Amino acid sequence: MSKKIKSESIIDPIRLKAARCYLNNDYNDAIIEFSKVIEKYPYDDLAYAFRGNSYLELLLDKKAFIDYAKAIEINPSNPDNYLYRADANKKLGKYDDAITDYTEAIKLGHKGIKSIYIRGLLFAYQSMYRECIEDMKYVISKDPNHVEAYSCLASAIYMTRDYKNAIRALNTSLKKDPTNVSDIERRAVSKSMTGDTKGALKDFSLALSIEPNNTSVIQSLAEHKDRCGDHLGAETERRKVFEIIKSEKLPREIPDKNSNLDSLKMQIIALNQIRESEVEELRQSIMSLQKDKSYGKIERISSKDLIQDDSPNVFQKENDVWLVQYRSGELFMVKNSVGMYYIKTVLANPHQDVFATELVNSRTKGISENEVFQNDLIPNKKIKIKNFDKKAIEYLEEQLKIEEEELGELSMLDENYDEQVTKIEMIKKELMHGKQNQINPDDRKNATAVSNAIRRAIEIIREKDTEFADHLEKSIDTGLRVSYRPNKPIEWMC
Repeated sequence: MSKKIKSESIIDPIRLKAARCYLNNDYNDAIIEFSKVIEKYPYDDLAYAFRGNSYLELLLDKKAFIDYAKAIEINPSNPDNYLYRADANKKLGKYDDAITDYTEAIKLGHKGIKSIYIRGLLFAYQSMYRECIEDMKYVISKDPNHVEAYSCLASAIYMTRDYKNAIRALNTSLKKDPTNVSDIERRAVSKSMTGDTKGALKDFSLALSIEPNNTSVIQSLAEHKDRCGDHLGAETERRKVFEIIKSEKLPREIPDKNSNLDSLKMQIIALNQIRESEVEELRQSIMSLQKDKSYGKIERISSKDLIQDDSPNVFQKENDVWLVQYRSGELFMVKNSVGMYYIKTVLANPHQDVFATELVNSRTKGISENEVFQNDLIPNKKIKIKNFDKKAIEYLEEQLKIEEEELGELSMLDENYDEQVTKIEMIKKELMHGKQNQINPDDRKNATAVSNAIRRAIEIIREKDTEFADHLEKSIDTGLRVSYRPNKPIEWMC
């Protein structure tokens, strides 16, 4: 949050006292003093803005945004008022709102490099890479020594899969910061994708010489070796990742009988390549737990059985990679991405609709999955409406007409009569909701962002497991609402 207070706003002693409280981080007193300023000068927009900042520092978000709105109402041509609210939105993870406020400030003449750089970062965070590229180019044109802007520009170009231009941009970025491992990794992948095998291996070696246990780099190297046909070498690299995850995340001792069965199974899945003696110890612990918990007849369990047959399907994040296994396929890894998070969230909550905006909020604000999926505005889980636009409403009206006609053909004594009435009531509620609510532009933007992120993640998964990618494409519905609807119940370990 900016601490800058313009000098013309603090000439008055009352304003001066308020400003001192704020600059000294004494936010309770700052609120009291800025309230006195507002009482004396009710049209002092900066007094409202800085009282809003003080409220925000004390986690009184609603009061803060009331003050920001008042400051903008009093002086809508002052770009600073939008910047204060933009900083607050960014701090609270409201990235779309922050982008809107930064953009408004820029339209009003604000040309501060820091604000444009931050907006560019937010564009990248929302997968709006073209917009990010434009902002970073502007920042670099004004500050040729802005190291972070070069890296962000190169990363955004890389994310568009324009690998040739990404290599050029990454070369420039690495001249500014030769030890940026993420940029070295991206350049290695870009060289791999453009056929420069030797150059790619050289960059992978460079990255690992700086950070030997960087699992993202090792996973990218494994994928490179797969593309080159060196599948044995790729498997060796993946084993390294599992060993690193094992040493960093998993306990060295064998869990006792009170451990959770699923947790024990997950350890064997994650340690697919560990020594056989350790597998045997874990297996014995699971068998003992099953016996104590009366899981029924105990048969001999092998590590292969646990990974392929007895285990639920796996979609779990470890460090900066995702461990994925579908049905009896091989356990494989995918690098972390926003799309993988969205997929995981709906896999863990099958046959439940969630608004795309809530999915975005769950990632940026730390909202729990229970909160995301507790939504009273979704009365009928079986109706798949992408948007509450004109066509969607027409569709619902047509469905209602058909269902009412079917009801007319039933007798009140018919066993399906009550079920049909309930079905009609659900459609009516959905239709009422659709007519009363217009699509919010932010909701539409979030729907597009979530859909694109999921699509990109599925494309990456397809390189590892075509069957699983096809399953996701068939089972995940995207739009204003997102859901996972498999034809048959599937147990997932998420």
